[in-house]
Amino acid sequence: MSIRSSLLHGKGMFVCHDNKLRFETKTDAVDLPFSCIHRTVVFENRGWILCEDKCHTFKAPASWSCPWKHDVLDGQDHRGGCVTGRVDGFFFVGDAKHGHLSKRWDIACIQRLSRFSSTFDVVWLDIYTPHAFVVTHVSDDKDEVLGSLEDCVEHIFQLGADPYAWGQAVRSAKKECWTLDDWLYVFTDDDDDEDDDVDDDADWEPPSKRRRVESESESESDSGDEACAI
Repeated sequence: MSIRSSLLHGKGMFVCHDNKLRFETKTDAVDLPFSCIHRTVVFENRGWILCEDKCHTFKAPASWSCPWKHDVLDGQDHRGGCVTGRVDGFFFVGDAKHGHLSKRWDIACIQRLSRFSSTFDVVWLDIYTPHAFVVTHVSDDKDEVLGSLEDCVEHIFQLGADPYAWGQAVRSAKKECWTLDDWLYVFTDDDDDEDDDVDDDADWEPPSKRRRVESESESESDSGDEACAI
């Protein structure tokens, strides 16, 4: 009874039976059919159970061994609790709340990159959940990190020296069911659209742009809600 999982509150243990994965605590239990599990990724004593539309996380003692089929991540632990690495040609990013892997991610953003800072962030966006993973790197690794992004990210945006209000963006994306086009609209400069068809722009004006402008003047109280923490 020493494993913590997002499946239930409190410490418990995993039991495999009847084609199901059960997580049991002293007071409750929940079953997860193996047919619903797309993949399980394990890094050291942390794990991510990737299902069709949800990710369940867990943290176990160092001596614990995962009893069901899983992939061991060849990865790295970063400041702030994010983990990155590769699994069978997929690039995985995980934190305490969520995990996602893809051969080619849709969007990654670079923030806090300046000559005055000793660290910078690469923010990986899972646009389908949605969730923002803030992965912190030291500035000395800048060239290597930025060069590697080209291999596994479709759209890369430079957001400047200040951190972005990811909590507000993620909440808006969940509420309004943003698609890839909405996220691209948020991070694309207005000047890039000057030559676009005016009628098309008039017909499609998602609230994402307005939300982004508003978020810049919001108080720092939103920082507690930012989706990076693990």
